Amino acid sequence: MEQNSFDAIVVGSGMSGGWAAKELTEKGLKTLVLERGRMVRHPDYPTATKDPWELPYGNRITQETRHRKPVQSRVQDPGVATTILYVRNVDAMLAKLQKAGTPIVTSPAAPVQVAFGATTGRAVVVRDPDGYLIELVQPASFPADAPPSDVIGAGVRMTINNTDQTMRVYRDIMGFQPKIGSFSVNEGYSKLTGVKGETRLTTAPVPGEPRLTFEFVEFRGVDRKPMQTRIQDPGSMKFQFVVRNLETAANKLTSAGGKIQSVGGKQVNLGGAGPHIIVRDPNNFYLILQQQPAPK
Repeated sequence: MEQNSFDAIVVGSGMSGGWAAKELTEKGLKTLVLERGRMVRHPDYPTATKDPWELPYGNRITQETRHRKPVQSRVQDPGVATTILYVRNVDAMLAKLQKAGTPIVTSPAAPVQVAFGATTGRAVVVRDPDGYLIELVQPASFPADAPPSDVIGAGVRMTINNTDQTMRVYRDIMGFQPKIGSFSVNEGYSKLTGVKGETRLTTAPVPGEPRLTFEFVEFRGVDRKPMQTRIQDPGSMKFQFVVRNLETAANKLTSAGGKIQSVGGKQVNLGGAGPHIIVRDPNNFYLILQQQPAPK
């Protein structure tokens, strides 16, 4: 990949950014300007003559945006979920992401050989713009029915605080049929994530969705900080499940340590989508429960 170096980088080409870039360039500095907006040419200045009240939200930051806090997650912290994407060519995918400036978590920034749960092959971990961890895996072999696209499948791995406590929610209440492992050191996974320590891996197909497998990983012997995210924070993880009886499911989850997040602790009817309620599980994952629609 072509490497470029600059004496100065200006983020944003507004009135001050553009002028700063001009001054730096005139002083002989090699200057890069980063701008995510569209190209604006003289005299096309769409907001130059507008008053503040003509702009969205009166040209002010909304309370919603002001109160959102992006998640600063690490793979070992309980409450962090890693999205697993199975790809045909991990090297080509990684090159595209690097060109787009995507942060690479695996160090050095190159795929490593891993055999950990459903991840068997060459893999690398990256971080998307909202802070979510994405694990790209090129399997050792492709299933016969794999689609022709670059991404051929997906899964999810949830970092948990305590396996036994978590299984009281997902196995005993939600009906998952897990295979619970023992603590061990997996060198490939340590290289992939940069976290050295023991891991305990539990795998379980999602009830009603056998093609999707949840992996639950508990770390031991490493620094861990349970996540305390809010549902509106970029990077917080939500999962949606359709249940037979919304009230019964919510009551069972709270008895196992979950906390109802919906206002007043009550279900909300979302019109055509039916009744919903949100419960936060003991690991700070948000479970969006939807009442199973009545048969037509």
